[in-house]
Amino acid sequence: MKRPDFLTTLILVLFGLMLWQMQKQHWGTFLLLVAAEAALIAVRSTESQKSKRL
Repeated sequence: MKRPDFLTTLILVLFGLMLWQMQKQHWGTFLLLVAAEAALIAVRSTESQKSKRL
């Protein structure tokens, strides 16, 4: 079985932390985790696309 790369693992860990903070109803930390999750997903999606400038 193939191991997920570091970025995928980090996204999954942040998602788990988001669910935990939502359950604790600590909304400030939850919103920070949502922003971090969105940033990592954006980095991952742009990382996989090849640059068209070359």
